[in-house]
Amino acid sequence: ELDGVQIEWIRKSGDCVAQWRVEAIGDKGAALAGVALRCNAAFRDFGVYCGRSREGALSLRGASKLALAIAGNRALRLERIDLSGCTIKHFGAVKLCRALTTAATAFPGGSGLAWLDLTRNDIGDEGAASVASYISAEGKHAGNGQALRHVNLSANSIGSSGLAALAAAATATSSGCHLETCILSTNPL
Repeated sequence: ELDGVQIEWIRKSGDCVAQWRVEAIGDKGAALAGVALRCNAAFRDFGVYCGRSREGALSLRGASKLALAIAGNRALRLERIDLSGCTIKHFGAVKLCRALTTAATAFPGGSGLAWLDLTRNDIGDEGAASVASYISAEGKHAGNGQALRHVNLSANSIGSSGLAALAAAATATSSGCHLETCILSTNPL
């Protein structure tokens, strides 16, 4: 888990930390990571790998803390978010995508997020629909700026309705979508 010392260092360092990768942070670590994300606009690559550890997984509370931090720091311009295996489920995906949509609409040129990896999170069709809504919102606001280009939703129990929502978002000419890759392997499509 993360400790207060590491978070204090990140907060005091201001804009010098661009990449942060941690493992199995759990809800307590997510709350601390939220503090770091709110205080540091320099993060560009944020990754949490929760593996198969139950203690490291994120509940709705942990996913909400990260989502609120992302939406609450208007200067934050993450280019990559990797929450592989954090078991955020559909409710966590909904919270995260709402926060990302808020960020996308707050900035001229979109949020700047180019890569979103939610592999092995059991987000299902509802979570996939939330990702699709974010893809649409990001495309509309990104213009010629950096837009979401890569999404990995492998092993998420996504079925035909989730696939339909993602396909509609990716192919809608009005959305301005820039998506190049959407990985959906090991889903019951």
